[in-house]
Amino acid sequence: MKQTNLILILLSYILISQCKKEQQPYGAADTNDPKTKIPTSVKPAFDHWMRDTWVTLGEDGYYYMTGTTAD
Repeated sequence: MKQTNLILILLSYILISQCKKEQQPYGAADTNDPKTKIPTSVKPAFDHWMRDTWVTLGEDGYYYMTGTTAD
């Protein structure tokens, strides 16, 4: 039983250490990497800067979006 626990702890440590190696520091994303680009098929719904967006379905069946704007 003790050997099984030791093996599980060791495997957990290895898995966690491997995951941490693949992580980048916050804010260090490569903006030129194709994986971070928005596909050209995606078209904006409107031309306004907005952050902290929230979308919810209203009782009338329409979706409503709100968020923080710079204006």
